[in-house]
Amino acid sequence: MWIDIKGRLYNLDHISHIVKMVDECESYKKYCIKVYFANEVKIPLGFHLIEFDDQTSRDMEFERIHQKISKEKPIQSNKVTRFEVITQEGRAYVNNKCSIESSYQDDDRTLKVFVK
Repeated sequence: MWIDIKGRLYNLDHISHIVKMVDECESYKKYCIKVYFANEVKIPLGFHLIEFDDQTSRDMEFERIHQKISKEKPIQSNKVTRFEVITQEGRAYVNNKCSIESSYQDDDRTLKVFVK
């Protein structure tokens, strides 16, 4: 999944964390967000500074990024080996030998779970 930040696309799967930074950009009279990247196994790859002309714009974008990442970061776990769907009547679906991935779609109105 991807996120657009000021016209540049970032792969959500490779963003390890985002830190709001001011100090490193003050010498440039800019406000920045520092985005850290990692590969699939979370080995750090570096960071990118995203500059803003004012603090309000930076803070609004920072909040938007965090909301998008928290909503769209898929559930992926190599530990999950059993998936169950529980309804009011009890267990509707059980798979004891699987792995899962998930995705939010339709403006976060749909949660899709992919059972493999």
